[in-house]
Amino acid sequence: MAQAAWLAKRTLRVDEAAAVLGVSRRTVYYWIRAGRLEAERGEPRSQRVLSASVARARQAAVVERLGPAVPDWLRARGAAV
Repeated sequence: MAQAAWLAKRTLRVDEAAAVLGVSRRTVYYWIRAGRLEAERGEPRSQRVLSASVARARQAAVVERLGPAVPDWLRARGAAV
């Protein structure tokens, strides 16, 4: 998937979300259950992850990785980095 093409979609398949976040599909399911990612159910046994929640998770990962050295403008920014 192109670098930012996933942002144009409203929802992502679990495997697409996993690829964007650099985690396994199982981790995406755990994060959905824990409330870290938002998803909606479609067909039985099917979930689609909201791309906005994937963007927030990416942003949170950057903030966690950089720690307290993160400038306020970056911490408050809502877009994915």
